[in-house]
Amino acid sequence: RGDRFREDRRLIVRRYYEQNPSNLPPGLAKRGGNLPPGLSRGETLPKEYEGLLLPLPRELEIRLPPPPHEVIRRIIGHDLVMIHKETHKVLDILHDALP
Repeated sequence: RGDRFREDRRLIVRRYYEQNPSNLPPGLAKRGGNLPPGLSRGETLPKEYEGLLLPLPRELEIRLPPPPHEVIRRIIGHDLVMIHKETHKVLDILHDALP
């Protein structure tokens, strides 16, 4: 399924940031933006967090298999999330993916 961070995809993300630690999104440390406590798969991302979502670096995005057309992958804080484009439902979370 393309709406989950399977182990092979988790490994791609980890390796990418190990090899490219300078490719963290600008302002990440200043912005914070960790997910709300207890937010998990199946819940809707609160509207106030939508503005904190950042795209994955292009170099990382092309290393990962494309998600289904209705799914987006984004960075929030140090986590990667997969979100349904229309419902903003959190499909999966890769906690502490970024160093």
